[in-house]
Amino acid sequence: MRSAESAADPAMRTIVAGSALVLAFYAAQGALVAAVVGWIPASLYVISLPLAADVNFLLRERLRRAVRRARTYLLFRRRPKLQASLQQDFQALRIEAMEIERQLQGRASVEATA
Repeated sequence: MRSAESAADPAMRTIVAGSALVLAFYAAQGALVAAVVGWIPASLYVISLPLAADVNFLLRERLRRAVRRARTYLLFRRRPKLQASLQQDFQALRIEAMEIERQLQGRASVEATA
C-alpha cells in the first residue's frame, strides 16, 4: 500500500497479476499439448481457451440449475416419501392461500358496496 498512488492501484495490480497468471497457465497448457500432439493442434487449443472461457461464463447459471435439478431428482429417488410429503404440504398451502384470497376478495367487495 505504500507505493499506491490512488485507491484503485491495489485493484489494478490484482487484475494485472490475474491476467499474467491466466496467460502463464495458457502457455503451460499450450506447451503440454504441443509436447503431446504438436504445435499446430496446440496453437488451435490455446486460441480456443478464451472462447471456451466465454462460453463457460455464459452457461454457468444454466449448468448450476441443471445440477440442482439432478440433485433434487436423486434425493426424491432415494426418498420417495419426502416428495409425497412435500406435495401434500404444498397442496395444503395452496388451499390456504386460495381461502385467504377468497376472504380478501369478499372483504373488498363488502367495502366497495359500503
